[in-house]
Parts: sequence; C-alpha cells; structure tokens
Amino acid sequence: ELYEFFDAIFPGQVKRAECLINCTTLTKLINERKAYVIKYENLYAKQFHAKQVYRRKTEGQHTEDVGVCAYICCRCLGGDVKKPQEPKIRIDRGRLCCGKKMVKALPYYLSEIKRLNREEEKEHRRI
Repeated sequence: ELYEFFDAIFPGQVKRAECLINCTTLTKLINERKAYVIKYENLYAKQFHAKQVYRRKTEGQHTEDVGVCAYICCRCLGGDVKKPQEPKIRIDRGRLCCGKKMVKALPYYLSEIKRLNREEEKEHRRI
C-alpha cells in the first residue's frame, strides 16, 4: 500500500517504500537483558564448578582409609575443604549514602532477567 501511494504521486520514480520505526528503548532493554544473562550464566557456571569440586573432595575424604597420620598431615597442608558459599553482590538502592545492599547474586540476576523480559514484551506490543 505504501509503495502504491508513493508510486501514484511520483509515477515510475519510486523503487521501494519502507516504514521504519524508532525502537531504541527496545534495543536498550534487549542489550541490558543480554548483559544480565551473561552475568547469570558465568556466575552459575562458577558456582556449579565449585560445588562439583567440593563434592568430589568430600566424597574422596570419606572413602579413603589412610590412617591418623595422613589425616593430620592432610589437614595441616590445607586438605580441609570448605563448602562453597552462595555468591552475593552489592546492589544500589538508589539512596545517596549507605545505599548498597548485599543480596544473593543468582536469584537477583534471574529476577532482573524476568523483569526485563516483561518490559521487552510490553515495549514490543507497544511498537
């Protein structure tokens, strides 16, 4: 329809007619979401790896029967395995001073991804 309109006004001069929309808001939301997905995936992989290492080391300690001397030496050499902690990040609450709060990173990133998904969908419907 758009091509036909312009071809009627400028006969034989129009080769193509397109309608472009400005979707900078949607592009910003998509890029922000991508950044959170990358952060989430990297942190999840590190946490998963740390849990697997911990599990492997703790299973190895219980199955080996090495005696008291080896047990004491291993503990002295750093053989005591610590359980991996849930990763945390500081988020800004928007206040001027002392506005940072420590939260669990993985649930926070996941909630931000879900929030951005909803905003992207709303912006996409608006366009």
